[in-house]
Amino acid sequence: MGTLENTALGIAFWVIGLANTLLMFKLWGYPFDHERMVSSAPRSLMLLHRILGYVFAAIYIVLMLQMVPRLWTYQVELPARTVAHLVMGIAIGALLFVKILIVRIFRHLESTTAPCSASSSSSARRS
Repeated sequence: MGTLENTALGIAFWVIGLANTLLMFKLWGYPFDHERMVSSAPRSLMLLHRILGYVFAAIYIVLMLQMVPRLWTYQVELPARTVAHLVMGIAIGALLFVKILIVRIFRHLESTTAPCSASSSSSARRS
């Protein structure tokens, strides 16, 4: 893959990540029923968030599959730019992995990672 394709994937990765983050902030604004574990957010927005998440993860995997083998082509030490990319790539991968674990496997931890809406937090204080 060439420089142009890498640049396009990198920009798409950044734009999709930003869009998905802003979409999640919007989805957090809808009331959440903690008893039934269901949000009142529109299903279309939740589906869009999920699809964008899958595309984000797929771009991450494609970028890692092509960039990690490049590390073995360096003869001496890694340049500072490469080290910065490596650290950011590993950090994004670790955060993505933990996020997927919480959402898919450890759902009981979701309440500690997502902010409560004002109505649900006030009703929780009353009981």
